[in-house]
Amino acid sequence: MEPFRSDRPLSLALKAGVLSGFLATLLSAFGLAFVSGFGNGWLPDLLNSIKAAILLCPITIVSCGSFGFLAGVGGSSWIYWRRRGITSTRKLLGKSAIAGLLWGVAFPFFDRIVNLPYSESFHVVQLLLCIPSGVTCALICALVFRKRFVA
Repeated sequence: MEPFRSDRPLSLALKAGVLSGFLATLLSAFGLAFVSGFGNGWLPDLLNSIKAAILLCPITIVSCGSFGFLAGVGGSSWIYWRRRGITSTRKLLGKSAIAGLLWGVAFPFFDRIVNLPYSESFHVVQLLLCIPSGVTCALICALVFRKRFVA
């Protein structure tokens, strides 16, 4: 990774968006596979969860991956324009966690719009799963691209 540069914000936003979309797809697929095991009355094991997550990835990429991409582009752009005040990795992680929290709260509304004909009522459980996923994706992206954000 190249050191801190201010002349390529679009490239950085797109890279962060792709990574965030990939992470959102994987995290949601693994989360669905794991939670569905509990819902069926059995304790999920790692191998079955991996198999189920691989099968769920084409489904989760539609809403979770696309939203992850948008959140990655939006979050990295926001942090990029505020990077002058970020003097340590700790500050970067704090700002990224806040951005991930806000994007995580916004996901159920995005999902409702994308899946409008098929969606049911708003579920609080979905919100409880989206917040940690959003924060996790934001923190991983911040750690991967920290040399580009920390002044």
